[in-house]
Amino acid sequence: MNLLDYLITFGGIYLIYAAVMMKVKGEIIKSVINVLVSPNLDLDRIRDREGFIHYLWIRALGIGILAVVIGGFGIVGPKMKATFMLGMVLGYFVLLVWLGLVSAQARKKFLD
Repeated sequence: MNLLDYLITFGGIYLIYAAVMMKVKGEIIKSVINVLVSPNLDLDRIRDREGFIHYLWIRALGIGILAVVIGGFGIVGPKMKATFMLGMVLGYFVLLVWLGLVSAQARKKFLD
């Protein structure tokens, strides 16, 4: 249990909140988009705002849920076996790869 696990968990919770806001209210939370898609993104450059929200909200929700699960297991991790901890490291890797893929695809589809 360390600070990084708490940060990942709370970051996941915030990402889930942002995904729900995108879906329910059609709001794009700029701080989340800066992390997921591109820093210093001008929201006016998005060609299809509704399509962007539709594309990104479910992916942001999935990444947020995965972050909460991984961070939560990391918080209770010291009580787990070494093989489980290896799974946690692989989970972090999968999360980062998925985040990179979603980011690249969203930039290509809606900004470039």
